[in-house]
Amino acid sequence: MLVTAAHGTRRRFDEAVAAAGLKYHAVAEADLSAVAQTLAAGGAGVAIVSDDARYGLRSMTIEAAGETLAIPIVAAWEGSHFAAPMIEAWARGLADYTATRYRDA
Repeated sequence: MLVTAAHGTRRRFDEAVAAAGLKYHAVAEADLSAVAQTLAAGGAGVAIVSDDARYGLRSMTIEAAGETLAIPIVAAWEGSHFAAPMIEAWARGLADYTATRYRDA
């Protein structure tokens, strides 16, 4: 189960598969990662998503060319926005949280 190619997660996975000279057959595609996980939890296959595992599924990383596949998270805002300092603080907090939360993922 895969999310559609509209998702960065899918595009990154497809790039890694192509770079390795491999091919795969998608059993199903879903617009939402939660739907892909629901299908996997129902026994339809493996879900390739970037979300935390749900429905009793187990998470694991995917390695390609000796590296863990990852997708970047980017925060951007207008520097002159009245709330720019608050937005920056929030973005830094999110960066700290994800670095800690997914350190060993």
